[in-house]
Amino acid sequence: MKTYFTKIDQYLLENYPTIWNTKIVWMLLVNIIIHILFFFIGFFSHANPESLQTTNVISDYFTEGLIFVNLIISLLIIVVWLVMMFKNNSFKNFYPSSNHKLFFQFFQYFIIFLAATTFYYSYMAGFKLFINTKYDEVSMKKKIETINKAAPFLTISLEDYTLDQRRYPSVFSQLFCERSDKKIEQNKPYFTFLDRNYQFFSVYSKTIYKKDSLGMFLYPEPEKANKTKLAYKEQKQNSVTYYFKKEVVDLSSEILTPKPSFYNYSGVFYFKNYENYNYSRRTYNVNLDVDNLATDSLLKKESFAINQSTVELLKRKNPVEIEKLLSQFLEISKELKIKTNLDSKSWLKLIYHPDFFEVKNFIKNKDNHKGDYYEYQYSNNPEAAEAVVDSAAATVIDNENYEQEVLPLPKETSKDIETPEEFFRANLTNYFYENENLKTTLENIDDIRDSSVFTESIHIMLWVAFILSTIVFSFRVTSLRIFLFSSVTSGVLMLTIILLSLLSGFIFEFMSSIREFFTLYLIWIIGVFILLSTIFGQKKFNKNVLGVMIVIAINGFIWFVLLHFGIINEHQQKNCIDFKYCTTIFEEWGSTLISFICLIASFVFLYFYTSIIQKWRSLPE
Repeated sequence: MKTYFTKIDQYLLENYPTIWNTKIVWMLLVNIIIHILFFFIGFFSHANPESLQTTNVISDYFTEGLIFVNLIISLLIIVVWLVMMFKNNSFKNFYPSSNHKLFFQFFQYFIIFLAATTFYYSYMAGFKLFINTKYDEVSMKKKIETINKAAPFLTISLEDYTLDQRRYPSVFSQLFCERSDKKIEQNKPYFTFLDRNYQFFSVYSKTIYKKDSLGMFLYPEPEKANKTKLAYKEQKQNSVTYYFKKEVVDLSSEILTPKPSFYNYSGVFYFKNYENYNYSRRTYNVNLDVDNLATDSLLKKESFAINQSTVELLKRKNPVEIEKLLSQFLEISKELKIKTNLDSKSWLKLIYHPDFFEVKNFIKNKDNHKGDYYEYQYSNNPEAAEAVVDSAAATVIDNENYEQEVLPLPKETSKDIETPEEFFRANLTNYFYENENLKTTLENIDDIRDSSVFTESIHIMLWVAFILSTIVFSFRVTSLRIFLFSSVTSGVLMLTIILLSLLSGFIFEFMSSIREFFTLYLIWIIGVFILLSTIFGQKKFNKNVLGVMIVIAINGFIWFVLLHFGIINEHQQKNCIDFKYCTTIFEEWGSTLISFICLIASFVFLYFYTSIIQKWRSLPE
């Protein structure tokens, strides 16, 4: 095996000396092996579904310590490579004979640095392949539909089952539900549950586009003059829609009970790329971003569909059908390793009250007592209800006699319950389902599947590889003495610029327009001077001085290109002060595009600048 590698090395030395010198063949071979290793680490890193139950697993590479492994491996590879390459002093003194070969040498440095610092992308490629294989989009879509249909029976929050949450039939979506006791019209029909009142109003809307001198949307007339009661408003970027109460609507024919009921549930347990959402028409001010208008519309439709699906399922009063849905949900939960002590039969007993399908039992969202608002508030209360169902006593479901197996309420008299909070506490069982972990798992699966970390951050890694390559390249084409002097000179220049910038703040204290651009143009003038001196002043300056300038030019050109964008951006900001709407070049083009422009310009510059380097090398000492 050693002989085989030796033969390859000898062949490269005789036929491709630049490639032999840079060791790019062996460096790429080593890096490819490590990339494959990181790919498999990414593929198997989240094989256990429980690992997807923590938020933002897409960043686990950085939070779990793999980034440090990456850095150590990259550093070792680069150090060993530089030691091997710098042994070949003949290639430092007798560099390639043409500017094309010289640029090709630099490009090989760039490829080696890029390969040795981008193991993260191999890890993410493996991670994405695992997610797309195990949780393919088609099957997950079906599972999410099942989850959303079964979620109404996860009685974790009382607020999801109150009258103001109902959307189906459509009359509920068109009305506004008033809950404030001060705004209830006592002489007209309303509904009462403990200390809460619900009254439904028809509404009419008015959309306003004009703003006042303070930038606030105007309040519509004649509602302002007549003091018409506002129900709620929806605010968009360029308009606001006010909804005003019209008249009370009697829904006695549609509402079977004012108590919390499964008929009222309209929440969407999970909606892709959107936070958990429970659309409530009693919300006073809903701010809608323009980009989210389409999503918001779909979400409202989904909310209505969930409510409709639940109502139609309950009206059929078929416990077998309900239990089948619950079983499918628990099967998905088992696959994703979501912790729960529910089984389909016991769960069905908790919810199946076919008279009005009132919510009489509540489930914890964690195994301990640190769950949602009510659980947390009453967790230390000795009166908290104990489990009232023994799952081992579950019997076979029968459509005809199941109503006799309804789970009894905890032993607490109704006269002791005065508020919904107390009602929740009194009916809280020891069953639990960790619903937040399910939501987090689904979010992580979608985040990984839809992630584009390569396109979003590859330009950063290209910058890192390019900067490291210019450092090595400038050292190789000059000397250690010149390289060190250029480092010191760069530091002195930076310190001088900073001091002059601070001094300009005092000199141009009352001339802000000059003060803001002084530093930018000072750097630009210095950069132009260095570039022109290395190109046209090779007979006017000492060779060592020119060498220092060349090193600064090689390493600083990419920043010099970026400086031009900064100057343009500052001028645009200055001119945009007096305008209401304007964008700068950074906002319009984006950082990614500007990064690639800087990189491409720098590659082109170095390609032509190699001829300047060759002319400098030919100067007498």
